[in-house]
Amino acid sequence: MSAVPEVPPAETWRALNDDPKAMLVDGRTDAEWTYVGMPDLAATGKPVVPVAWQIFPAMTVNPDFVAALRRAGLTPGHRLHFLCRSGARSLAAARAARAAG
Repeated sequence: MSAVPEVPPAETWRALNDDPKAMLVDGRTDAEWTYVGMPDLAATGKPVVPVAWQIFPAMTVNPDFVAALRRAGLTPGHRLHFLCRSGARSLAAARAARAAG
């Protein structure tokens, strides 16, 4: 399996605007969504898909993560971009999503 690439923000923004199959998954916690806020994708016409990779406050991996992506309507045909505060959680989330198909 190939490595999950790190995509710069500007490239992600272009993909969200230009690729109908590109979606942004915000893997931060519900506390971060509440206190920091959500990305504004209004200009893309797409929603942010909030699916926490870890459960606050224990920060254990969300055992429902892949199922939640599916419930959000995401399929293997989508090109997913993942977001977190530093990149570590989004990388782990992207790897889990890729492994699940």
